[in-house]
Amino acid sequence: MQPDVNANARSSPRVWVIKGDQMRIESSEPAQASAPFKLLLQVSGVSALRQGGRKTVLAPEGLAFIDGAAPFALEADGDFEQVVVSLSRGLVTSLYRNIERRTAIAYVDAGAQPLVREVMHAYAAASLQMDARAHVHATVAITHLLGAMNPPGAQTSADRSYLRALALIDTQIDRVDAQDVARQLGVSRRYLDKLFHRTGRSFATHLWDRRIALAAEWLQRPGPISITEVAHGVGFKDSSHFARMFRSRYGQSPRHWMQTNASKRNSSSLERAS
Repeated sequence: MQPDVNANARSSPRVWVIKGDQMRIESSEPAQASAPFKLLLQVSGVSALRQGGRKTVLAPEGLAFIDGAAPFALEADGDFEQVVVSLSRGLVTSLYRNIERRTAIAYVDAGAQPLVREVMHAYAAASLQMDARAHVHATVAITHLLGAMNPPGAQTSADRSYLRALALIDTQIDRVDAQDVARQLGVSRRYLDKLFHRTGRSFATHLWDRRIALAAEWLQRPGPISITEVAHGVGFKDSSHFARMFRSRYGQSPRHWMQTNASKRNSSSLERAS
């Protein structure tokens, strides 16, 4: 029996609820390098996940990463249910170094894992009533929570400050600057700069990268939103400046990006209808 897959988001789904009594998925060919990561929550039953030479067995309430850009295998025997959330590759890799080495590893029940589970359950339940921007914010929130799923003590004080800074940037993306973040963290501007320079990128570079990446997320979602609204919503005061930076990052204008993704959604809808 094929599993029942309920995509709880309007086109370009971000969250799925998967149920069935048997599943065999084997992706042997690498996907596009920009393919998103998936966070899998085993709601009931048991499944086995293999990727990158690693294998883990997920019991109920277990969590694990899947790298959508690399081959993987996922199996389940007997009745099961899963919630799967798609997470922006750009955001995940900007927050967590070497995340590809943490796929197919079950998270222990420590840190913020119970909170992540609750948020994933709530997202799956509410997603049909959420608009495009709410879907983006939900997946951004889940991504930020991942940094707190390690056991207590696994992170240094600098690591925790860095993750808090990243969260502040995304939650205040339309107005934040380095001085604001340093003040809210209770650290000096010089210390904030050190937190970012150790990753090989400056605070400013990360801020503008995040603004462009979040804008790209919003532009590919369906719904009545203008390019100017997106630009202002992520902190650009000048739409021309936004367009230049967007083209520099993605090789096309914001309008072309939006139209291309709209065409993909329409094609997918036609394929499903046929």
